[in-house]
Amino acid sequence: MPVTHVLSQGRVGSRAGVCLACSYHCHEGHNLVELYTKRQFRCDCGSNELESPCKLEPKKEENTENDYNQNFSGLYCTCSRPYPDPDDPVEDCMIQCVVCEDWYHGRHTGMGQGGPPDDSSYAEMICAGCVARLPYLQSYSGLAVAK
Repeated sequence: MPVTHVLSQGRVGSRAGVCLACSYHCHEGHNLVELYTKRQFRCDCGSNELESPCKLEPKKEENTENDYNQNFSGLYCTCSRPYPDPDDPVEDCMIQCVVCEDWYHGRHTGMGQGGPPDDSSYAEMICAGCVARLPYLQSYSGLAVAK
């Protein structure tokens, strides 16, 4: 599901995410950050994390199974910095790991100073943390999947 993080509504430190439909109908005019696809995630619109009820589905149960990574706090990568980072003079691309769904600076993917190859030469990326956490992925190390 495409997920958007709502920055300008809710409790301080809220990690709520809303679906695309709610971002248009319930949170228009709010400061939103698109987080792109998140699997096994249910929209938080109308929950206790946000101040207003959902206009599309007013009666919702509280979400207890959503997984909120650091992206919901506006931080990304192994460096846990925002994107774009106002304190970083280096322009860099962001790449999403298809396993943990966190976003990484190209230069922090473990592929050397130049970062990953031109994005036309690969389709997806699995971060080093997921490869270490899921040993069966080590068999595929260095494998490039072309588009």
